[in-house]
Amino acid sequence: MMMNAGSFWSTFGVRFGAQASAIETLLQRDSFTLQQLLDEEDVIQECKYMNHQLVDYLAQPDVIEQLIRYCVELPENLEEKEERVLRYPYVASELFACEVMSMLDVVLENERILKLLFSFLDQPSPIDPGASGYFRKVMVVLIQRKYDALVQYIQKHPEIITKMVNHIGLYSIMELLIMIGWDDGSENVGDVTWLYHEGLVAKLVDQLRPEMESVEGVHVNAARALVDVVVKFPPEQPNLLVTHLQSQPIVEKLFQHMFSGSMSCLTNCLSVITVLVQRNASQIMMQEQEEQERAEFEAAAQNAAKESGNDSDDDNSNDKDKQETNQDPSGPGASDDDDNDDDKNKNTNKNNTNNNNTSSTDDGKTNGDDGENKTAAAAAAASSEATAKDPPALINLIRTHLPKFYELLGDNKSIQSPALVQQYGVLDPPLGETRMKVCELFLVLFRSNYESIFDALIEMKALDKIVDLFFEYQWNNMLHGLVENIIHTVLECKYEPVKHSLFGDARLIQRIVETSRRVRAEEQEMKANMDAVHTGKRYLRPGFMGHLIRVSEDLRSSDDPVLATYLEDEEWTVFTETTLTDELMRQQIQLGGHRPTTSYTESDDDVMQFNHMLTSHSPDLGSGSSDGDGNGGGGGGLNGSGDGGGMDDGYDTDGASSTGSLDHGEKSSIDTSLDSMIDDFAADFESGFDDVTGAWGEQSGQLASDWAQFDDFDDDDDDDDDDDSDDARGDDRNG
Repeated sequence: MMMNAGSFWSTFGVRFGAQASAIETLLQRDSFTLQQLLDEEDVIQECKYMNHQLVDYLAQPDVIEQLIRYCVELPENLEEKEERVLRYPYVASELFACEVMSMLDVVLENERILKLLFSFLDQPSPIDPGASGYFRKVMVVLIQRKYDALVQYIQKHPEIITKMVNHIGLYSIMELLIMIGWDDGSENVGDVTWLYHEGLVAKLVDQLRPEMESVEGVHVNAARALVDVVVKFPPEQPNLLVTHLQSQPIVEKLFQHMFSGSMSCLTNCLSVITVLVQRNASQIMMQEQEEQERAEFEAAAQNAAKESGNDSDDDNSNDKDKQETNQDPSGPGASDDDDNDDDKNKNTNKNNTNNNNTSSTDDGKTNGDDGENKTAAAAAAASSEATAKDPPALINLIRTHLPKFYELLGDNKSIQSPALVQQYGVLDPPLGETRMKVCELFLVLFRSNYESIFDALIEMKALDKIVDLFFEYQWNNMLHGLVENIIHTVLECKYEPVKHSLFGDARLIQRIVETSRRVRAEEQEMKANMDAVHTGKRYLRPGFMGHLIRVSEDLRSSDDPVLATYLEDEEWTVFTETTLTDELMRQQIQLGGHRPTTSYTESDDDVMQFNHMLTSHSPDLGSGSSDGDGNGGGGGGLNGSGDGGGMDDGYDTDGASSTGSLDHGEKSSIDTSLDSMIDDFAADFESGFDDVTGAWGEQSGQLASDWAQFDDFDDDDDDDDDDDSDDARGDDRNG
């Protein structure tokens, strides 16, 4: 709430009898210090409320400078008072976070204060992360409220960007670099030309060199910043930073760092390379789609023009026929020459008309077929042109280093992590982050639509190795999702050799059938093993089975002619008709059975079930019947019906209930009252819980009173019945 007023407590605290706040009392003194003000508990609250006396004091340049000093300068002796180390920096940064414009204006209008603010970056590494948090809080407010003025100052002092890159190991500094550069948090992407001229991309790539591996967070945050540059700018939007990152010198430097022997360099550079390839693949897909749409539009326009021309020719010829036909003869005395001339003209017009119609019809058919053929040809040409055109430097370098990437997928001792103990056993060796990154790279390469890349991947049988990893690491769900995406990408690929590699070299269909058969046999064996049942063990299917079921369903529904030759296998047919069908039917069953309704108004059956629940579970609301052999009756609700076994206490030898002599008219009245109460309760439940509570309490009180009278009446009869029952028991014992 932005307003000029007194203190918060002096305005709103009067209602509660509060006195003037301590802040107001302090500000009215002739002399006080900033430290005394920061020690007050309500200083942040009063600043947010825009206490004009407090704001006027805080907006003084000397005070602003001291607040900035608290945020960016750590005391040399960290054992000083807690207030100087912790409280003062925190309170000072929170005061700036109140977004008081007069305070922010003082910061940006005073170059001395700005220089003090950015002096935080002059400290040697490593910087305390807590201290960087206070610096970040002040900077974020300036970026969000005074972005243009702040960027203008940074552009005049380009060394600030260099200092931020040098401290990129701090996550907060990386965030500030992104916010200043291209994403200020308000979805407004600024102009990055000045960052291009500052060489930001080259400086970030330089931070990925192996010498920086020892500095915590440098490789990770530098790679994150480069990835953010690529991701935040869509492929259709040109960007100088992305263009510079895709240039051959920068890409060569990335590959140099990648294969320098540092695992950190390898994984983080792979992240940057992967997003670059993904961006390139997206650009190719967009170009293909645009060219195909353009070809279809041009073909449709040509067909429409031809059809319009045919219609006009038909109209002209028909008009001429009508004119010649409707001409009256000159009369009975007309000469034979005139008749012959008319006949000649008519025949000539008819021949011309027939010729025009024939040519128009033929042209229409030919042009229509040509339009469809041109559309298909244009689409094919666009696809072939995209795949056949010279790949960029990035793709060429990847193709050169593909054997090295493939080696990383194998049992490479240099990248293996120590064994991991998991709930399902020991994982030795684990998949590792490096091999996961290589699989991500192969996924985007299959989407790149470059035949040279496809041929290289087919030659080294990359799909075979990827499918091996899928079945080997049966509990790595991230890998399973990645391989499933690769399979779907290959299915949609137009380059047939890739499909032959997946279903021929990798034997995907045979592996699916074999794995499903093995899993089913192991599951049945476990169920048949009684020892396993007694010990509480149960069979756990491999974690990839859900992915296999989805892939199998897509394969069965595919109409790809290349895939059809592999789906003719007899074992695959049996698998789809039995195992796959049963699995899909099982997945259609709702967990827990019937889905319950959400309210009583959706079905009258719910109200009936609720009423039955109340009556059947109330021990005082019903009695059962008993046979003469002493088998007690079950609780039958208010009507006294039902089966059940138990003692026959309270019943005579004839099987009559001890309540048989009660006044059934009074019991029927109570039954009616209870039914009415339940109906009212169900109705009130719809209107609200409070109404239900009141209605239930009132009616249950009346019901308790009725039952009290009923019990008194029942006790008198029970005394007589008990005597008869005792006599009966005595006779039974004597018997």
